[in-house]
Amino acid sequence: MTKYDNTSKNPDIKIYKVDIVEQGSLSKRFNIQGLPALIYFKDGKKSETLYGIKSVKDLKELEKKYFK
Repeated sequence: MTKYDNTSKNPDIKIYKVDIVEQGSLSKRFNIQGLPALIYFKDGKKSETLYGIKSVKDLKELEKKYFK
């Protein structure tokens, strides 16, 4: 698992890249159905999973939704 620097100004946002071949147990644990997958957690629990490529605009909207 690789942790990326946070490009957001919100310190609560943490971004990780996971190789699902190397970390197959994580893809099973979180029921990944496609790639790329983006999983949002709130209070330590999975709250939403999105699939497919997202634009910066989409990601900023999701940031507003989860990290007000």
